[in-house]
Amino acid sequence: MAKHKNDCDLTSCFLCRLCIKEWLPAVDAQRKNFHFKKGELLFREGDEVPGMYFIFSGTVKVHKQWGKEKELICAFCTQGRYCRAPGPGQGHHYPVSATALEPVTVCFIDLEFFYATLKVNHEFLVQLMLFYAQELKESERNMRNLAHMTVKGRVANALLQLQQKIRQIARWAY
Repeated sequence: MAKHKNDCDLTSCFLCRLCIKEWLPAVDAQRKNFHFKKGELLFREGDEVPGMYFIFSGTVKVHKQWGKEKELICAFCTQGRYCRAPGPGQGHHYPVSATALEPVTVCFIDLEFFYATLKVNHEFLVQLMLFYAQELKESERNMRNLAHMTVKGRVANALLQLQQKIRQIARWAY
């Protein structure tokens, strides 16, 4: 992981798009830009949560260890999005890992400044709550499908979801 300062344009990521413009100088002063190579971990399951990651460029796979040699892919995060790690108040350790699928640049905001951002930027707070509400809804739907679908149905559903994610990634990449 390489640390850089002048990559984020303060307009592209989830945080910068939704913050009030008067708050952007504070974001600029507090943020850290990091570059990750393909296959490099942004954070590992069980590590302490020092702050929040916002994807400036590239694609990140969020995954959880499942058994000794298996992993469960939880999400793909792409340019302009919030890295779908745990939000604040969900414990002090990551329940998932995040790996760069290609060269990735992220904006990192430490937790203390992130909490201050939530207090000042109401639109950002609302959009973050809506993001988590959508995540919960999607998670509940997936659990219901796992419980009620046949194996063939689950495989077909997984393939359709993967196709949808690939289309989203391709759309965001261009």
